[in-house]
Amino acid sequence: MEKVRKIFLTVFIMILSMTIINGQETSEEPLEEAVDEAIIEEDINEEGITEESTETEEVAEDEEVSVIETPAFVGPPELSESYFTELEEATAEGQMPIDILIQNGYLKTDVDAFIYMDKTYVPLRSVVEAFGLTDIEWDPDNYVASVTGYGYSIEFPLNKLEVIVNGHVQDLQSPTVLVDDRMMVPLNFISELLGFEVIWDQTYYTVGLIHPTLKVDSEYIDDRIYTYDELQNFAKLVMRESGDASYEVHHGVASVIMNRMSHSSFGSSVDGVIFNTDWAVQFPPAHKANFEDTKPNEKAVKAVKYTLRGQNSVETCIFFNTRPFKGKPIYKVVDGVYFMQDS
Repeated sequence: MEKVRKIFLTVFIMILSMTIINGQETSEEPLEEAVDEAIIEEDINEEGITEESTETEEVAEDEEVSVIETPAFVGPPELSESYFTELEEATAEGQMPIDILIQNGYLKTDVDAFIYMDKTYVPLRSVVEAFGLTDIEWDPDNYVASVTGYGYSIEFPLNKLEVIVNGHVQDLQSPTVLVDDRMMVPLNFISELLGFEVIWDQTYYTVGLIHPTLKVDSEYIDDRIYTYDELQNFAKLVMRESGDASYEVHHGVASVIMNRMSHSSFGSSVDGVIFNTDWAVQFPPAHKANFEDTKPNEKAVKAVKYTLRGQNSVETCIFFNTRPFKGKPIYKVVDGVYFMQDS
């Protein structure tokens, strides 16, 4: 029995050893294949990472370029060349100033109104505030002025021919523009929207506004030294005294009349000077029967408006004549007209 047991154990050990050896040989090939596959996958992954890294770097470079090349905000749309050229002409130095009459006074504006595309343009803020629309906002990013009041919400985009009223687009027929850092808009749009009657005086380049109920506060009425009637008399006299002479003569005559307002020998108002007879008739044409019917030319109206705004082309002269006065210093002679100072 003992011999049999030993033989059995010997055979068992041999079989077990062969099994282990075979198992190792069987597992070696898959292990090598697994190792090879792992190496291949690693190579693939490394190549993939390299490609992704390159793409990432290219994207980063593209993003950097796009940031540099992004254009800055350039503001509102530009006016067309024809609009811009006409605007330059309308606002050029020496153009006829436009006055706005309301409640027997002149509407106060920080920039003179002007004619552009056959419309009277006014500074938006000055006018709408005077009319009681004091809720005004400016969007500097989109260049849009917003005005609210009397049940209206109005948006004025700069350099556009349209406005938005209570959400609806309306045609202005001419663009809003920027002049001296002020948005300028057609007066007729605002006045008609609010129910004003608009009267245009072509001779004196003056707009009259009439409203049945709306009253403008006195702070929005310009405190001028003359009335509309005095402006008319002034222009009539300048034309009668200057005739067909040049604009320079018209302006000189107007300057003399203005100088007399601050002289002790003459009146202290426009009409006071024009119709003065304290020691003699100063301006005979003003006392003619047909003086009221005089229609001044554009040169006279323009000269008077600029003189009333502070221009003076003859220094302290208080006399003018086609012949020099004895004892009066001559300041200058323009087209045969002598402008003289007091002795």
